[in-house]
Amino acid sequence: MKSIINTIIFAFLFAISISSHSFAQSKTVNQEHKLASAIDFTFIDTDYSSSEVIWRLKFKGFRWTPTNFIANWFAPDGSVLLSKTFKTKWSNNNEAEAKLELTDEIINNKQGTWKLQVYSGGVLLDEKEFEIKSPADTQVRSKQQEESVDAAETIKTTETKKVPETKIVRDTAQTFYIKGILGAGGGFDKIYMYAVSQKYDFLGAPIGKSEKIFLRPGGGLNIEGVVGYGITSDVKVEAGIGYNSASWSPDIEKGEGNFRSFPLRISVIKDFATKTTMKFYVGGGISMYLAPELYRKAEFEGNKIKNTVTYSTPVGINVLTGMDIPIGEKYFMFGELRYTGGITYEWEEHTQNGIECDGVFPDWDDFDGNNLFFNFGIGIYL
Repeated sequence: MKSIINTIIFAFLFAISISSHSFAQSKTVNQEHKLASAIDFTFIDTDYSSSEVIWRLKFKGFRWTPTNFIANWFAPDGSVLLSKTFKTKWSNNNEAEAKLELTDEIINNKQGTWKLQVYSGGVLLDEKEFEIKSPADTQVRSKQQEESVDAAETIKTTETKKVPETKIVRDTAQTFYIKGILGAGGGFDKIYMYAVSQKYDFLGAPIGKSEKIFLRPGGGLNIEGVVGYGITSDVKVEAGIGYNSASWSPDIEKGEGNFRSFPLRISVIKDFATKTTMKFYVGGGISMYLAPELYRKAEFEGNKIKNTVTYSTPVGINVLTGMDIPIGEKYFMFGELRYTGGITYEWEEHTQNGIECDGVFPDWDDFDGNNLFFNFGIGIYL
């Protein structure tokens, strides 16, 4: 187990060091090179035969890695009809295109002057206006264009503009962020905690049926702090540590119980863009539960008993899915569903009233700690 822990810790530190190096490198590159100056040309055209408006871009030279973009299509009334993320072509990182489908609703009810804004990495790369009048009108004009050009001619766009504060979607590539998590969930296994729970009337006479008290380890309350890093605009890695506690509050006097641990998680997450500003994501990784401990305090026939059982550190896997919702430029909120499996707690030490015991109750020997949690919280980009 120690070798597993050492391996995980080493892998975590190595990942952080690589991310930090990449972050420092990327900042230097961004300072020395402006993306807009690398553009060879951009143009926009309306194709009524295929019922779409097409924006195209071509970079100078050769680019090894894909570039991420955000296209915001503004209707004549100023509203954003479509906001969509896209990349350079998978077969050619030097070219990219964005399309607006000319539906019957657009052609019949939204005629007039439209505007397209294209962003990348926090920079407004291109802005064009074009007219939609009728299917017979096949002329789409650039805001920067002063003379007519055919589809083979180009417009060079080198001017760099700052993104307005109302930018719709943030590019999170090569960006650190932190987030706080609060969640609640349940464990799949249960352990026996108390012999019986008996209710009494005001004279002290027993009433009702006795009941057994159980605890579900792995469930309960979950609080976590997470540090994340966007490797690309849609792939990120996260590492976090938290506090997990499951307790019971039976309807009896002088009794309590709790199972707690400190989960350490490392996950890789993939984002998927939607037609709105929200992002859907899925991910997975490893989870390690540090310092797990079971505590019970009870009273039997006037005798007060305190039991404390410590367990080995289990390692399992976690899978999750959720949704990010931006709040302004730097903040976001999220909700997610996370399952953790492969967790088995094995007892190491048992004390009763401070005295070490040779054994442990059968239900406390070893048990399943798999769980399902719903988490939500708020994050901030650094």
